[in-house]
Amino acid sequence: MSELEALRAFAKEIFDDYWLEGPDLDCAELQELGVKHGILKHKLMERPCGGSDCCTCLSENGPAFFPDCCYRKTSIIGYPEPFSDPAAKGEPQ
Repeated sequence: MSELEALRAFAKEIFDDYWLEGPDLDCAELQELGVKHGILKHKLMERPCGGSDCCTCLSENGPAFFPDCCYRKTSIIGYPEPFSDPAAKGEPQ
């Protein structure tokens, strides 16, 4: 599936399920749809990544909540390919 097709499928599912008559779209549902369509990738982390403009694992939960799932934006929406750096393995910075 091309990036454009992935974006279209993501947008279509959001509008088909939530537009006008549907329930509110919450963050967990948005993350699930993002992973499903390749907009987000996730990985279980043992430690915080160290913070990034495309990562939420430390900003949403403090260090006491690890291991935790880290969601990162993908290249489909213009971010570097996730989990390709040492921090992505949960290594301390």
